[in-house]
Amino acid sequence: MTTAPDDTPVGDKAQKGVEHLQQAARELIAAARAALDAAEEIVDDPETAKSLAGVAETVTGFVRSVVPARRNVAPDGEGGDNAVQHIEIT
Repeated sequence: MTTAPDDTPVGDKAQKGVEHLQQAARELIAAARAALDAAEEIVDDPETAKSLAGVAETVTGFVRSVVPARRNVAPDGEGGDNAVQHIEIT
């Protein structure tokens, strides 16, 4: 049987790899189920949707307050020290 550099049989390493992939697939399935449960709750209870919309609005406001506003830059690249300069590559 072929062995890996650490003397572990390659078949054992492949089996461990498959087991890790199976576990990852199970976790993805569990995450999808949780998302579907949340979606079902929103459909069944409009108040939950309103609550989530409020949370989303709060998060959006926070992000806007933290992230600097995007500046418009003139086509010629001028616009101050922090302006983006567009360089044409030929």
